[in-house]
Amino acid sequence: MGTALSNLYEFTMPELPDCGKILQMRNIVLAIREWCMRSQAWEIDLDDIDIIADQATYQLDSPVEDTEVVACVHRPSDDVGVKLDGRLLSPGVEYTIEVTKNMLTLDQTPTAASSAGLTVRVAIAPILSATATLEVPDRLFSDNQDIWARGAMSRLMLMKKKAWTDPETGRMYHAMFWDGIRLAIAERTRGRTNRDLQVQYPNFA
Repeated sequence: MGTALSNLYEFTMPELPDCGKILQMRNIVLAIREWCMRSQAWEIDLDDIDIIADQATYQLDSPVEDTEVVACVHRPSDDVGVKLDGRLLSPGVEYTIEVTKNMLTLDQTPTAASSAGLTVRVAIAPILSATATLEVPDRLFSDNQDIWARGAMSRLMLMKKKAWTDPETGRMYHAMFWDGIRLAIAERTRGRTNRDLQVQYPNFA
């Protein structure tokens, strides 16, 4: 189940009565996108990917409309692996990801095909053209709706010479928004879901 972004209007409209909904939503999307890209906290499991012999690179497409993949996520622990030079290393698995191209590249080129042999969890974020109908998982929305609203309102209030310009409140909301990002990063780092992602593929040696 999900909650539409339009539900954030109940937070923003009372403080921005002179600002149109289209502009408000534009900044709501920008705020949530920044929160998602920096925290990598909107996680989703992709359908298992078929491994093709002699093919090391695979496209990662978000199954959620109006979102895109921004990272491949994993919470390494002592017995799972370590993070090194931007790569996540797990037993028998080493990969890199070109986020801007939504591509995952296995460092070891498979020598045999494997049906549904690649299991991937990714972080996603709204695309820039996302609209008020985009739905966010209920839990994620309820936990962060006030942070996202403050992020959007800070962007709008810090605009110059607008009916809704309010630098003092805008700066305060900006600080709250960044506190929310830092909290989301900390919670993800601690492994708030108690689940590890394993990017798995057969041993081709």
